[in-house]
Amino acid sequence: MTGLFPSQHGVYHVEQHEIYKRALGRTGSGGVKVNSLREGVETFAEKLQEAGYDLYYSGKWRVSDTEMPADRGWNELQVSPHIRDRNHRQNNGISGHPPVVRKTVAEQIESGKVRLYGTLDEGGKPNGDRKIVQMAMERLRSLKDSPNPWCLYIGVNGPHSPFEIPKKYAEMYDPEQLPLPQSYYDTSSNKPGAYLKMKEAWKQLTEREFREAIAHYWGYNTLIDEVFGEVLEVLDHIGKTDETMVIFLSDHGEHAGAHGMFFKGMSAYDEGYRIPCVMRWPNGIQNPGRTVDRLVMMMDIAPTILEVAGAQPLHHCIGESLIPFLKDENFIDWRSSIYLQCDGMEPLNAQRVVQTLDYKYVYRPSEMNELYDLKDDPYEMQNLIHDPDHEQVKRDLYYRLQRHAADAGELQELFSNNGSG
Repeated sequence: MTGLFPSQHGVYHVEQHEIYKRALGRTGSGGVKVNSLREGVETFAEKLQEAGYDLYYSGKWRVSDTEMPADRGWNELQVSPHIRDRNHRQNNGISGHPPVVRKTVAEQIESGKVRLYGTLDEGGKPNGDRKIVQMAMERLRSLKDSPNPWCLYIGVNGPHSPFEIPKKYAEMYDPEQLPLPQSYYDTSSNKPGAYLKMKEAWKQLTEREFREAIAHYWGYNTLIDEVFGEVLEVLDHIGKTDETMVIFLSDHGEHAGAHGMFFKGMSAYDEGYRIPCVMRWPNGIQNPGRTVDRLVMMMDIAPTILEVAGAQPLHHCIGESLIPFLKDENFIDWRSSIYLQCDGMEPLNAQRVVQTLDYKYVYRPSEMNELYDLKDDPYEMQNLIHDPDHEQVKRDLYYRLQRHAADAGELQELFSNNGSG
């Protein structure tokens, strides 16, 4: 929403873990630990509102501990704040929700309480997504004759773990017929210890259970696809298909058995970082069906939306508008590498990633670094960080990493006490 990196907008983490918060020392007024957008940080919502757009929000909210969608100009339809949002608001007299204590994944595994997948009773809908979508579709129907331009955000929880879905979808894919990921048998030798810790947690599952979990994940994706299709049908019904830009994307990936793991985790693998992003805009996309091999980021979404809407750009934004790609325009100066940030999961293990079309370099201040040849090793099985034949590649990517870190405003903090090993 901001077009910025976490190091720029100030929201680093979505897990309510006291060790993590103490380590980072992020404290709000009255000693309350918070994750909030820094003062002066804009989102695309304010810019759309200034341009005369009506804004509607239905779904999960992960933007701030101290703000809700209405604080940024959205009309709230059905909002599901994160546990930490509810805790903070309750502690400050904002809401009647009782505080919730959430364990990390590692703690849950140790206590034997992790539920990776399951089957719901017929008619059961996972994670409240049905209500989120129903509220959004009701509002969408009412916009048929709206005199104002509008923006509708629908943030479903699925297909997030646990993969608990109705029987119809749980039995849709035969586990025995599903291929295991190419990297399933990756031993993670010569890789960061954090990866071994993650894999250890999943060794309790048999290969059959891996396949069952993947089948449930596929079924969950199919359920979300069908729900998304219902939204598009409403858009057709009100006659707004051709003039409306529809963007479908996720906030993170899912290992789904890749490298012997599940969840998003703290790896730098493509399964965790690379997300689906599909755009439909019949009146705007020129020459559909083209293939353009370029590196884009989630931060590009905000400036793209604002340019399409004819709104003023964000005051500060690291992303770039994707309009040149959609319009099939000639462009020369486009990024040759991307920068990725992760500040850990359980609870630290921070990492930074620089990726080109050919290589991925992963920098970890407290762990082994990683280097992958994405052309010869697309499943990221062989860490080349200590390969002398790739020393020049590593140096080039490390230099790029430093430049990206400088652009993201974290160069001194990230590299002051660490080398380029």
